[in-house]
Amino acid sequence: MSYRARIDPATTQALACRSAITWALALLLVWLTIASVAAETIAVRSALVRPTEDALVIDAEFDITLTAPLEAALLRGTPLYFALDTEITRRRAYWFDDSLPSAQSVRRLTYSPLTSSYRVDTGRTLSGSANYPTLEEALRQIRLIRGRSLVDKKELRNGAIYEVSIRLRLDTTQLPKPLQVNTLVSREWSLISDWYRVVVTP
Repeated sequence: MSYRARIDPATTQALACRSAITWALALLLVWLTIASVAAETIAVRSALVRPTEDALVIDAEFDITLTAPLEAALLRGTPLYFALDTEITRRRAYWFDDSLPSAQSVRRLTYSPLTSSYRVDTGRTLSGSANYPTLEEALRQIRLIRGRSLVDKKELRNGAIYEVSIRLRLDTTQLPKPLQVNTLVSREWSLISDWYRVVVTP
């Protein structure tokens, strides 16, 4: 006597549903992985805060990778502005922490098709601008921060504990209006590092 297995339609539907959910989760995992890789286009490699005779300064180095859309926009003549944001906070045990003003630093990256070269402008002086034959050399001038003044020493209190936070980001508000729309729908148009914090006692 032979028996033929009978599969309940409800069981078949449940198996199909489970398979669909498994595929959906797999696709979501792949998407999150791609998104996280795309988001890690600026990372802090190192940062050192040190006092000088007149100010508290910072030396920092970032890893920067331009996404394909941003590099294409740069080659078409769109300037890219990179802003170094800094925050300085004095810790207080019995009251709110005290924030000290710190000026933002901006560097502009442009491409000249006539000379096939890249230009980095620090915005300070004419001597602060220079041309570079490759994108990698130009980005090196943006990712390396040396002796950047954060705050005058006269604004600091001896023995106080200060937390210095820094991050580097692409200032998307400086992009042309049509490209600013892209920043709302795609991570490839937004470059920003996480905040990096250093505690110092001058």
